[in-house]
Amino acid sequence: MRKNLINPIKKGWLWAVILLLITFELFLIKNSFSLAEEIEENRTEIQRNIAFLNNLATLQVEEKEAKKYFEKIRRLTPKEEEIFDIINDLRERAKRWDLGAQFQFGDVKKKEKLKWILLEFALEGDCNQFINYFEDLKRAPYFVSIDSFKVSFVEEKNLYYLTGKGKLFLRNAD
Repeated sequence: MRKNLINPIKKGWLWAVILLLITFELFLIKNSFSLAEEIEENRTEIQRNIAFLNNLATLQVEEKEAKKYFEKIRRLTPKEEEIFDIINDLRERAKRWDLGAQFQFGDVKKKEKLKWILLEFALEGDCNQFINYFEDLKRAPYFVSIDSFKVSFVEEKNLYYLTGKGKLFLRNAD
């Protein structure tokens, strides 16, 4: 009888150990899954950081390139107080090519980060003089854009008249 009594105790103890091992195994599996999720989150975070650093490195390279162009643009955009010097320069360049020239500046305009002054012009001469003048203007230390122009020819004088409107871009801020 004693044997019968010990046998169920042994079996109960064995089942308790098995149950304990299964519980421990389930605990390890659960921890493995949460650890796998944490590793995946860390991997995703690392990939985002790598992408951010790559973008940052690219932006730093592009910033160096942009600074070169910004400096060129800054040199081509005079300050507002230099407008009178530019008017004189436009007239001198026209004189250099024997063009009759009149220039009139309008209001200073601003839009976001751009700033310009409206320009109206009237030139009088032949085609070669116009070509030479505009080629010379390409080398000017400022930038003029021509928005519209009109050419007419007067036979009695054998001269072309070029009238138009444009913009002289200005430095917005230093």
